[in-house]
Amino acid sequence: MGAYVMKTCFQTSCISSAMFITAMAANPLAVNLASEALGQPISWGAWALAGIVPGLICLAAAPLILYVLYPPGKSLSILRMAASKCFCAHHTKVSKGACSGSLGHDAVLLRISIHT
Repeated sequence: MGAYVMKTCFQTSCISSAMFITAMAANPLAVNLASEALGQPISWGAWALAGIVPGLICLAAAPLILYVLYPPGKSLSILRMAASKCFCAHHTKVSKGACSGSLGHDAVLLRISIHT
């Protein structure tokens, strides 16, 4: 889940940087190049007006696209906790009361981590 959130934050940061002229160092450079090539200056307002619609669409679509391409999954620690419960219930001679405590799960998780 954390990796999905981090990728989404990174992608939306790149999108918002393209939406505003002062958000990224390359944007004023692009304004200067366009001004020299076309002879028409681009103001901050014109840049924002041109970038707001595609920017908002991309900001809305980025999490959905990343959800498909890089879906959040169950954490490995959750899977190991489930494995420790199964392991504790079927493969140890420890009583169920001892295994249900956090110390029992920690010991089994350590054992599973060492063997995987």
